[in-house]
Amino acid sequence: MEQEIIGVLIHEFRKNSTEVVKVRLMKYKERDVVDFRVFVETPEGFQPTKKGIMLGTKLLPEMKKSIYLLEKYYKKPDENKTTTA
Repeated sequence: MEQEIIGVLIHEFRKNSTEVVKVRLMKYKERDVVDFRVFVETPEGFQPTKKGIMLGTKLLPEMKKSIYLLEKYYKKPDENKTTTA
């Protein structure tokens, strides 16, 4: 039997001309999870792909910290960014 997934859309943003990323708060196998999933546009509407990550809500502080550190690193001067010639 397939697991039923019930969720609430928190945010979505366009990745490119045919895909969107949806962030959903969900219940999966009786656990609260956050799902970051790429959806592709089809004639029937947007359909989920296998591209994404699902994390337990207990890991939200770590995800927040990771995004903060990524933003901090990304905003630093170019000496912290590696380039290839």
